[in-house]
Amino acid sequence: PVQNNLIDLWSITDFILPGYLGKLESFKKSYIMNVESARRLEPKMKPILLRRTLDDVAIDLPDLIDIPQPLTMDYLGSKEYNQVRQQIIDQYKDNYSLVMLQRLRMYCAHRNLIYQRRTNPAEKSVKYNRLLEILDEIIASNEKAIIFTSWQHMVDILVTDIKWRFRIFTDFLDGRTPVQDRQMNVDRFNDMQKPAVMVLNPIAGGVGLNITGANHVIHYNLEWNPAVVDQATKRAYRIGQNRHVRVYMPYYV
Repeated sequence: PVQNNLIDLWSITDFILPGYLGKLESFKKSYIMNVESARRLEPKMKPILLRRTLDDVAIDLPDLIDIPQPLTMDYLGSKEYNQVRQQIIDQYKDNYSLVMLQRLRMYCAHRNLIYQRRTNPAEKSVKYNRLLEILDEIIASNEKAIIFTSWQHMVDILVTDIKWRFRIFTDFLDGRTPVQDRQMNVDRFNDMQKPAVMVLNPIAGGVGLNITGANHVIHYNLEWNPAVVDQATKRAYRIGQNRHVRVYMPYYV
């Protein structure tokens, strides 16, 4: 597997054909992460690289159904959003851009990530309430869901509240989960014969795991890189999945 990194490509190639792409240091100097380097690498890789997409090998997979969830902030949410935005401009002056993007992205996930409050997460959050509606439908159908979110605090909010609110099995997988325990946790989730939810960080849980026990994928907050989102979705939509997979993407417009 190669995930957005030419060093992955060099490593796999050097394992199969030692020296084919030269020494690592010279490779890194000759090829960087841009389109021009890809063009120069292609003639070398074409004779030895067989690229097979999921469509080529999994022709019997059920449908993957994208269900966008456009949402509108309420008055309080819009007011606080602009307050957070203005505070960042005042604090960081001309260097506010990256900080603003990250903080506002956090606010759009949940206001408690910004204000560090431990209030009922369903209060004053249009997105969170929509998530609960989606989960209510999934649980009523006796099915399972995986939820992706970027922030550790959001993972904790989701796991604690869902477990309390719905009284179902709820687990998580993020950077705090020991690598040796991850597959065991996923296997336990897949084997559940009743509604269950697993909350994952898209980096820790976005590659290599087979979570076909779930046929609902919820991207609670989208990543900057669409490839990361796609990889995360494929944890449930892969060989071994025998049900239609529904992918929900709640976002503010």
